[in-house]
Parts: sequence; C-alpha cells; structure tokens
Amino acid sequence: MATLANNSKKGTSGNSGIIQSTRNYIDRMLKEVSEMKIMLLDTETTGIMSMVYTQTQILAKQVYLVEHVKNTSLHGRMMHLKAVAFVRPTMANIELLKKELADPHFSQYHIYFSNFVPQDFLSQLAKADVHEVVATVQEFYADFYAVNFDTFTLNLPSSLSLALPKDMWGSGQERNFDRAAQGVLAMLLSLKLKPQVRYQSSSDLARQFARKVQQSILSESALFTFRNTGKNAPVLLILDRRDDPITPLLTQWTYQAMVHEMIGVNDNRVDMSRAPGIRKDLKQTVLSPADDTFYASNMYKNFGDIGASVKELLNRYQTELKDNQSLSSIEDMQNFVDKYPEFKAMSTNVSKHVAVISELSRLVDNHKMMDVSHLEQELACTDDHSTQLKNLLAMMDDRKLATVDALRLAMLYALRYETKSTNQINQIKERLRDRNCDQVTLIDTLLNYAGAAKRGGDLYGNKTFMASIANMGTMLKGVQNVYTQHVPFFEDSVKKALNGRLPESNFPAVSGVPSSSKASNVVVFILGGITYEEAAMVARINEKAGATGKVVLGGTFIHNSKSFLTELNRLKEIQAGYGSFTNR
Repeated sequence: MATLANNSKKGTSGNSGIIQSTRNYIDRMLKEVSEMKIMLLDTETTGIMSMVYTQTQILAKQVYLVEHVKNTSLHGRMMHLKAVAFVRPTMANIELLKKELADPHFSQYHIYFSNFVPQDFLSQLAKADVHEVVATVQEFYADFYAVNFDTFTLNLPSSLSLALPKDMWGSGQERNFDRAAQGVLAMLLSLKLKPQVRYQSSSDLARQFARKVQQSILSESALFTFRNTGKNAPVLLILDRRDDPITPLLTQWTYQAMVHEMIGVNDNRVDMSRAPGIRKDLKQTVLSPADDTFYASNMYKNFGDIGASVKELLNRYQTELKDNQSLSSIEDMQNFVDKYPEFKAMSTNVSKHVAVISELSRLVDNHKMMDVSHLEQELACTDDHSTQLKNLLAMMDDRKLATVDALRLAMLYALRYETKSTNQINQIKERLRDRNCDQVTLIDTLLNYAGAAKRGGDLYGNKTFMASIANMGTMLKGVQNVYTQHVPFFEDSVKKALNGRLPESNFPAVSGVPSSSKASNVVVFILGGITYEEAAMVARINEKAGATGKVVLGGTFIHNSKSFLTELNRLKEIQAGYGSFTNR
C-alpha cells in the first residue's frame, strides 16, 4: 500500500478563508487523478464538500460519478475508472474501505482522509490491500463544514448536553466531545496555525476541551511545525454557550441570520416549499457565499438593505426593458419577476432572492415579529421590570402571537429577572399553560442550564453588552427594520483576544504565560453552538481589521431559536434521569 502523506504544511494561510481552504484540498485530490474518475464519500464528507462545491461543479472536474463509499457494490465493476475516496478516519469507514479493497470495483484507489489517521487504521488498510490497488493515502485536513469565509460548524446536534457533569455523559456526549476536538485540530492544520490555547475559566467544559486540544497538538507535534509562535502567536479561544443563552433566543434581522431563524438553513440549503405560490424550481434553494456573489455581498446586511440591493438589480433590468412599473415594495418586485419569464431564465439567482425576501416579509407580518423583536431587545438589553412585565403579559394575551414566540419571550424574561424578588415567572408560566403551551418546563431547564448561578460572565452587567442603538432607517417601503440594541456577549472577549488584552484570570492559557501582544489570528470555538448573529459580528470585526480571516468562528452547531429549544428539550430528557446539574 502507498505510504501515508500528511499535508499540514500545504494548507491555506489563515487570511485566505476557510471556504477556500476546503476548496483547495478538494481541488488537489481531484487534480492528482487527472483522468476520468469516481468519487467515494461518507455522509459527513458529502456535507463538507457540498458546502463549497455543487455536484455540477464536481462533475465538471472529470468526475464520472459521486457516491457513498458503502454503495460501491450496488453497481458492476468499473475497472476502467480510478476511485478518489474522501472520508473521515473512523472505524466504520476503515471497515468499508477494507471490504472494498478485498473485492475492488475500480482499477486504483486514491484515499484521502479528512483528518490525521491512527497508525492502527493504516496497518489494517495495508493488510487489506491484497490486490495492491491503493496508489495514494494522504491526510487532507478538511474535517469541518465551511459555512462562511470565516465561520465553520461541526454539525453536532445535542451539544448542549456536553454541559452535563462528565460522570453523566453517555456515548453520545463522548463522541461529540472527541469529534469537536478533531474538527478544531483539522481547522488549525488547514490554516497552518499552532496557537496558544486559552479557555473560559468559569467553564469546566471549556477547560477540559482546551486541555484535550492542547494534548492532541503535542501528541501530533510532527504536524504542528508552523513558525507562528512567539510575540504574535495565534490564539485558540474556547468558550461555552452556557454563558450566553440569550443570543440563540433572539429574532435576527441580518439576511443570513434572518433566513435561518424564520425559514431554516441546513448545509446552505433553504426549504421554501411552504411559501405560498412558490415556483417549483425555487422550492429548494441554495444560499452559499461560495457560489453566489450577491449573497456573499449582502448576507450580513439588515432586512431593509437587502431589499434595496435586490431592488437595485431589478431597476437595471427594468431600464433595459423601458418598463416604468413602480418597484417600491417587495410585492412589486415579485410581480415584476413574474411578469417577465425571460428575466427568470436570465437571472434565476435574483429571482431566488426576491422569493426569499418575499417569504421573509410574509412571515414577519404573520408572526408579528416587529412587536416580538422590540420586546425581545428590551428584555435582552434594558432593566425595566414593571414596563416589560406589563408588555409581556399583554402580548401573551394576544392569541395571534405564536406560542413558541411567547415561550421565547418568557425565557428572556426569566433569564433577566430570575434573581429579582418580585419577578412573576410563575405567573408567566401560567399564562403559557393557558395558551396550551406544552413546553413550559423548558424555562426551568434553561435556568438550570444557564441561569445566573451557572453563568461565569456578568451577562447583564457587562457594559460592552449594552450597545448603542443602531437606527436602521427604512430602506424600502414594505420592509420595516427594528432597533438592534443587542450585541453578542462574546464580542468583547473576541476583540480582547485579537488585541492581546484578554485577562488571564478569566481566560487562562493551558500552558505558558498568555501573550499580551496582538494575536496574528484568533480562532474562537463555542461549545454548545454558535449563531449567525455571532458570525455577522466576526465578519464586522474582520472587515474593520481589513484582513478577512483574522478571526475565525466555529462551534459545535449553528443555532436558531428552534434548534436551541430542541436541544434544551433533549437536555431536559437526559436530566430527568439524573436530577439537577451539579455546580461547575
């Protein structure tokens, strides 16, 4: 069997973007087999690749067929083709590869693992290669899902349960913990970073994870030989979702975050099938910054601005047609697109965005999101118990308000006022029960998971948390914008890490004395998941710094409020068998 080659020194510099890093790996593995070939993937590498390339783009690279590594026996032998296998280094995949090598369906195999490979796995493959068909075995460190140019996820649902005491962990928590560490290490290798590992001192989970990553860096020292230590060494900052349960509960108003909150995004795919009157070809839509320049330029803009950007594109086409139809609202834009079938053919991409913002506008109106968001922001950012309680009770009496939105508001109220002696949390719970809400107990689960006694940071007292109100003027009639008072709690820590001012007492280093110099790069990883609001925050920091990729954000999952509530419900189920969480 071919000798293993690692590619840690052939990664991408930290400023090139993680989408390009993954693309580079895929390009190289397909280029190294220049003739027509078949590509074998597992479930995760299928998702990893789909984040940066469409199947059409892959097929254009002399790939005859893309299939799951377990499905090779479903067709006859194709000995005229070579196989490029891109898989995670798991025991399950090793067994599938051994089975394939024992009875080859292709003339030659070029095997690329998405992370470093245990020696035992290589020995097993070598023994299985009795027909000597393996030509290449390499490690390509693309073991994460590149969401944005500076944001990645590991797609690990139920990662909030990592906050459980370790003696309560089952196989799922152990697997997610190890998978998260592997993903972070692959990210560091792909960007050629050997960082100083720092963590949130208030979190036992962050401390355990930081030590796990540091130990892995040391044990794989032959891979981490980059010359980026010293005065401006990069920093890996490990944080815990537990210290900010607010951000995942809030309605979002930037384009990417809003789509995820109100419709849902799954590996860049948006299911628009529930939108009334949606065209068949737009029922499943892809929003990817890698392949959609309009989206890449506008995904962090607020709702009004994105409407104005689409309107500008339509105005250009309208000028060519000499059509004087008014385009003063989203409905006008949708009617214009429907009016000209040839426009649909010429610009499906713009049609897609018109359809998406039209659906977002409908949902905002139907779910009274302007009113909901206004109260959410007040509960998140200001302390005015009597006024907020009055407004909350009034909203809960409004049966037009979705029950899940009433629950989110109740949770935000409980988080802010749980320690106030005059709080009316029990009364709020009764109002939810009157609405036939079957998830009232999630309020207790949330407080048990991330209440004042469990959080390490001063979520409400931190002055950096109280951002000045950004007045987003109405950019387009029919598209209303709201005040955005809220700033993610972790923003201050990220900026301090970048500027070398992160306090050692709150964010110690696993080894060595923390540097007080500006970091060359900062990789922030949040255990328990990230949000698109935090992704937008990092993008703003990078834009201001003038170096895309200066800060990279990653997490175990990307949450909207629905997924966060789902994970809390799962946490409640696990907790039921063990009692309350112990103190951290």
